Amino acid sequence: MGLNINECKTKFMIMSWHLRILQNLTVDGYTFEQVEDFKYLGINLKNMNDMHNKIRLRLNVANCGYYAMSKLFSSKLLSRKTKRKLYISYLRPIVVWLRNVVNH
Repeated sequence: MGLNINECKTKFMIMSWHLRILQNLTVDGYTFEQVEDFKYLGINLKNMNDMHNKIRLRLNVANCGYYAMSKLFSSKLLSRKTKRKLYISYLRPIVVWLRNVVNH
């Protein structure tokens, strides 16, 4: 019993403003691959600490979400309260995340 490490699935990334040479890391006989970028929780992370790609991706997600729901927002069958709940639960988290990223 204990922690089982899958060398094929385990990778690591060093985030820096400076260009680095990719090197594998060996710990206790396990070798881990260093990567330049990967997708985590729907966000593409890059080792150069570049926020522009993250912001662009989230803006695209927010736009897609809005346009997917635009018929609901313009519908006269839904109350203003229901439209507000839709906005708060689906679109506002994306907008709040974007605001936090831009302000940091």
